Amino acid sequence: MRDKKQTIGFDCYIELEWLETTSMWVFQGKTRDELSENLDNYLASYIKGAVSLSKTKGILLGIWANPMLSNKPFTDMAIELYRDANKQERLVLHWGLAIARFPFFTAVIRQIGRLNRLQGSIHSSELVRRCIEEYGDREAIRRSATRVLKSLHEWGVLSQHERRVFHIDKNIEINNPKLLSWLIAALFFSGEERKISYSELMSDPIWFPFKMDSSVVQLEESGLLTVAQHGIGDRLISRVL
Repeated sequence: MRDKKQTIGFDCYIELEWLETTSMWVFQGKTRDELSENLDNYLASYIKGAVSLSKTKGILLGIWANPMLSNKPFTDMAIELYRDANKQERLVLHWGLAIARFPFFTAVIRQIGRLNRLQGSIHSSELVRRCIEEYGDREAIRRSATRVLKSLHEWGVLSQHERRVFHIDKNIEINNPKLLSWLIAALFFSGEERKISYSELMSDPIWFPFKMDSSVVQLEESGLLTVAQHGIGDRLISRVL
């Protein structure tokens, strides 16, 4: 179990349109202060209550305007990729940045991917149970895990055909080698991984929404990761310091 006092961070329902709007402003070169003011005005029509609005804004800024210098090359590449990205590719960017910024988000989506592999569906109560096992039995964990699940449903990643049961109906194919390599690098910028074999990396359940063609992956060309031989027929991937 992780430290029960660990900050959740991603503890609000987030709509895809809010992410799209935030990323557009970042791409336009808005400063963090301008982004904060814009989001206050924009979210006011959706969210009632100063605390909820502040938390939601914090997540959106955390994803697209995180000031951590260690993540700057990763963030700069996301903004570069945004220029020519279509709607599905922008979802890939939101996903990768959320992984890099919020460990709790990463933990929840990994559990969703595991449940889908085991059962072919995701029951919200089972997801919450697994998150409690990992983070401790707190009401905030129950609530936040459910909000991540509902956010993914609104993003179109999951569908819901019956109460509390979710399904993955389709995979998003990533054909852009640079985008795919950037997405894979997200795991290393989360602070979770230092070195991992290529086979483990590609089979991680956090990639469950995506169809990833390993033949087009160009990890070293991204400038974010290094690749070394690892045993027979495998490679060891690590982050460029």
